[in-house]
Amino acid sequence: MKDIKTKENVQLKSNLIRETINPWLNIGDSAYYTVDSIPLSLKRPRFGLGKVYDSQKREKYGVQLQLKSQHDYVLPFDGPLKLEVTFFMPLPQRLRRKHHTGSYPPHHVKPDIDNLVKFILDCANGIIFCDDALISCLVAHKRYSEVPRTEFSITRLEPDGTNSITQKA
Repeated sequence: MKDIKTKENVQLKSNLIRETINPWLNIGDSAYYTVDSIPLSLKRPRFGLGKVYDSQKREKYGVQLQLKSQHDYVLPFDGPLKLEVTFFMPLPQRLRRKHHTGSYPPHHVKPDIDNLVKFILDCANGIIFCDDALISCLVAHKRYSEVPRTEFSITRLEPDGTNSITQKA
């Protein structure tokens, strides 16, 4: 008997493969990632010699390698997802001179937060999730830090839009 390829059968096989490859990353769980580099914003495609090219190809490749190693080459998430991302921007010279005992002031200058998010979504597309259109909830922050980096988490949402992790507790 031939196996019929329906959406449900493909998803069941995907879930089974995900659980056998990496049992700690079960359906409904969330995953946490860190990109150890200065946060970059997505730039527009460039045109030259009658061709269109991506000027950030090298930077995207470096971030994708970091994400692949952290995702342990597990199948990408599918279904509705929530993305929580924090961009830790490098300190400007004016803040390096001052000794802060607490947190730094909020980052409110360029690069724009939406372009920062677009770059991360472009890099994670196909590695962490099947398509960036699956992100139905987005929370983003920009902060100053002595160690520039990007930290984000992906959480699977239930079909009704609630967080699946809080439903289990």
